[in-house]
Amino acid sequence: MPFGFEQRQWEDSSQNDSLTTEGKEFLEVDAVIKTNGQVIPTAFVWEGRRIKINKVIKSCSGSSLKNGFTGIRYECIAGRTRFYLYFTGKQWYINH
Repeated sequence: MPFGFEQRQWEDSSQNDSLTTEGKEFLEVDAVIKTNGQVIPTAFVWEGRRIKINKVIKSCSGSSLKNGFTGIRYECIAGRTRFYLYFTGKQWYINH
């Protein structure tokens, strides 16, 4: 369950969001780019609210034929919720 919202709210928003494709929820993300080129997400917009990412636990680059993903996967904590945030180089999203 993402970010403490109730299941019904989650299902309703997923059905109404035109950017949701194949289980991917695309997000607006704030990120810091370090001098070495590393991209670190710091916050994202969820249902019109800006949610702060408290910690990025780890990140890894790679690809998955099963999920159709090539890019960087970030394991993050926002509040009490641990989740994966994906960056393709162009777009940010979470799976649901």
